[in-house]
Amino acid sequence: MARRYGIKQSDLAKRITLVMWLLSFVSTLASTFIVGSFLLLSHKKSIEEQLKNTARQLINMDISEFSDFQQPLELETFVEDALSMSQTQKMIRVFNPERQLIFSSLGFEYDDLPKQLGPYDEYRYHSLKGKKINYQAYVHPYKVNEAIYYLQTVTPLPNYKKMLQYFWWQILLIFLVLLMLSYIFSHWLANRLISPVKEVAHYLEKLDLNKLEDWRALKLLSPGDYLSTIILGINHLTTRVQKDIFRTRYMNRYVAHEMRTPLTILQGETETLLMKSNATQIEYQNLLKSSLEEISRLSETVDTVLSIEKISLEKESTIELISWLKEQKILWEKSLQRKLHFSYPKQQTLLIKTYPHLFFRLIDNLIRNVQKHTPAQSACYLKLDSYEKKVWLSIQDSGPGMEPEKLLLLNQNKNQFHLPSIGLNLCQSIADIIEAKFIFTNLQEGGLEVKIEMERLELLA
Repeated sequence: MARRYGIKQSDLAKRITLVMWLLSFVSTLASTFIVGSFLLLSHKKSIEEQLKNTARQLINMDISEFSDFQQPLELETFVEDALSMSQTQKMIRVFNPERQLIFSSLGFEYDDLPKQLGPYDEYRYHSLKGKKINYQAYVHPYKVNEAIYYLQTVTPLPNYKKMLQYFWWQILLIFLVLLMLSYIFSHWLANRLISPVKEVAHYLEKLDLNKLEDWRALKLLSPGDYLSTIILGINHLTTRVQKDIFRTRYMNRYVAHEMRTPLTILQGETETLLMKSNATQIEYQNLLKSSLEEISRLSETVDTVLSIEKISLEKESTIELISWLKEQKILWEKSLQRKLHFSYPKQQTLLIKTYPHLFFRLIDNLIRNVQKHTPAQSACYLKLDSYEKKVWLSIQDSGPGMEPEKLLLLNQNKNQFHLPSIGLNLCQSIADIIEAKFIFTNLQEGGLEVKIEMERLELLA
C-alpha cells in the first residue's frame, strides 16, 4: 500500500533514520560545545576561588606592614613558607596607596606583568596579559594605618588552544564514536517506530475485494494512543466496506432471484401463445392479464429494493418488542393466510434498538417463505425469548423442513444465501443492516425453525 501511494517503505525508513541522525548529530555537537563551555567556566571559577582564598589567608596572617621586612626577600621567604608557594604556580604582588608595585614574588627584575594597578579600590577579579601567557588575578584592598594597600594574587591560565591541539585526535575519535552510536540508535529507533506503519501497510496490501471472506481485523502487538485510534478507524471502515459489499451482493442475488421467475413466465407464455396459429382473443387477454401480474411483481421487487436502500439511511429507534409484535401479528397473518401462534415471556419488557420498518420486512419475508414452501395445513409459530443481553425471535413451521446439506451451508457461511429455491438474500441484506444473526434448525417433530438473534437494551432505573 505504501508503494501504491508513491513511497517505498525502505525509503521511508531511510528518511526517518537520516532525520533522526541529523538531529542526534546537531544535539551531540551542541552538547559538546555547551559541556566544554561549562567546563571552562567551572575551571575559571575554581581558579578565582583559589586566588581569593590565597589572598584571605595572607591577610589573616597579619601581613599588613611590609615595612617590618627589611628586604623584599624576607617577605618572599615568609610567603613561600606560609603558603608553600614553591609548590604552586600562584604569584603574590603588593601595591602601595600610590598603586606602585612594592613587592612581587617573581622579583622586580623578572616581573614582566603590568607595574600599575587598575583604577579601582574594591575586590575584583581581572585578567592580565604577559608576553607569552595570560594570567588571572584577584585584588584584595586592605588598610594599614588608614592607608589602602592592594594585595594581588595571580596565577597563569592554561593555554586551551594548545591543549585542544594536543588532544585533537582523541576528541575526534570520541566524536566519531558518538556519531556512529547515534546513527545505530537512530536506525534502530526508526525501524521500531515505523514497524506499526509497515504492519498497517501490509494489512492494506492484502485486502482484496475478490476475497472478502478472508478479511480480518487489524491487530498490532503494542499500538500507541493515536495508533490505536487509527487502527480502530481502519477496522471500522473495512468492516463497513465488507458489510456493504456483502449486502450489495445479497441484494443483487435477491433481485436476480425475484426477477427471474416473472421474466421466465412472461417469456414462456408469450412464446407459447405465438406458436399457436389459431390463438383466440381470450387467450391474448389472459396473456396480457398474466403479464400485468408479473410486471406488478417486478415493480414490487424494485420498490422493495429502493425501500431498503432508503430506510437503511434512517435512524434507529427503540421499540418494546412484545407490544410491537402483537400489533404487527394481524398483518403477518394476512401474508401467511392462516393463523399465527405467538408466544412470549410473561410479565417482561424487552427493548431493542432497530429499524422498525426493516425489521417488519424481515419477519414478513420469512413468514411469506413459510406460506410459499409449506402445505396450507402447516402451522406457523412466532416465539420470543430472552436471556441476559440477548433476544431470540423464532419463526417455526410444521412443514417438511430443509435438506441437511442446505441447512449446513446456511449455518456455516452466510454467503450461501444464494442457494436456489431458498430466496433468503433479502432477509440477509436486512439482517446485516439491523445487525441481527440467523440460526437455521430442523425441528425433531418436523418443520424448520429460523431464529433471529439481537441485542437487548437494558432498562433504565
